[in-house]
Amino acid sequence: MYEGGAYAVSLALKIGLMASQISGGSPALNITAIVGFSVPALPIKAKTNPMGMALLASARWKLSNMQEYELTKSELGEAQRIRVAVRKGAEYGRCFFQSCSKPPIRSHVVQENGPLRDISVGGKIIQLSSKPMIRAGVRPPGYYEFVECDIGARFGDVATFYGFCNVHDPLLFESIEPKGYGAKVDWRCYRNQILQCYRIFCNELYKQEYNLKWYDEMFKSTILSEQAKNTFRQRYRNFLLSIAHARFLKSQFEMDLFAGTKSFITHVFEIPLVPICAAISYVVPTLYSITTVEMNQFLQGGLRRPESAYNFVNVFPSSKSLVVILATSGDATLPNRMDLDIIGKMSEWEKMLLVSRLILVHGETWMISPKTFYNWQKSGFDKFVIDTVDFYFPLDRKNLPLIANIFDRRRAGSLPLTLE
Repeated sequence: MYEGGAYAVSLALKIGLMASQISGGSPALNITAIVGFSVPALPIKAKTNPMGMALLASARWKLSNMQEYELTKSELGEAQRIRVAVRKGAEYGRCFFQSCSKPPIRSHVVQENGPLRDISVGGKIIQLSSKPMIRAGVRPPGYYEFVECDIGARFGDVATFYGFCNVHDPLLFESIEPKGYGAKVDWRCYRNQILQCYRIFCNELYKQEYNLKWYDEMFKSTILSEQAKNTFRQRYRNFLLSIAHARFLKSQFEMDLFAGTKSFITHVFEIPLVPICAAISYVVPTLYSITTVEMNQFLQGGLRRPESAYNFVNVFPSSKSLVVILATSGDATLPNRMDLDIIGKMSEWEKMLLVSRLILVHGETWMISPKTFYNWQKSGFDKFVIDTVDFYFPLDRKNLPLIANIFDRRRAGSLPLTLE
């Protein structure tokens, strides 16, 4: 959903610039944007004008009557060719660990010789997958689908990314990847919880940086027209903002891991075992303004404190239950944090409904056991899941109620939306 997230930010930039023009601002000096890894909702406030929501509503109507440049067939082919080439070259980057310059290895977001192995059959799992979205906001037919994947990192099928080198990857994640038969992880330990969230975060950061490299190469293309390049330049700027937030978050994660600080609050609980794994990050976007000076700082590697809390959701089997680790920002001044106090008081059934919603509405990285999937197919539940995920893709649907339960299809229910 990264390209989808880029479209959401692109949409917000257009809306914000329109709002600025309507209110008499200078769009050249005051850029309005919403930024996030996974963008789940429409803007919720505007700092630049007390009539912000009215202005945005008007701008959205105008935007719906605008025609975005449509890439030609040859331009779409060129963009896809460059995308594939950049992705293949990711292994020649450098390790995410502080100042390490060694090349990264392919790492799993969810441990291969643990949860993935537990839900696999013959080394295979079923993963929710999405096709590349070259044109902003235009999803190809059958955008979401379930695909069978090999869990081995060498194949690169299941939620893998190039993040850390062959020295720092095993050292950093040693405590959540215990060796030996019957070895267990203490998931009540804050550092282990943060390590798992850090892994999700690094996967998202890898995708952000990969998209920037993709755009950089497209700008050099002699096949893409200037109109096509301008479409990607706007999205390039959006990813720069996201990465400025990511640099700030990375510094927080590393302070927690190496200096013993606590930048996040977490909650761990267990629900009845279902062979499913999920590694999710999401943020409710907030409308805000930046200057062109700040934008230039982002180009030079600057960082920025997020305007909205980032939330992390880890779901994986362990022994006879399903472990769920939730984390959100410890900064009480940030809006849109998960209310972990309320979640902690929920019944087991309510927690199952909440996790089901988080996976279906916000999840872009999750997988299930082939046995479970084939049972879904017998009743057509697999199609229902795809239709549900597809329905909740647009920004204006993320906060709609959801009555669905992937853990127990015989029972369903809805939850107050404020819990997210």
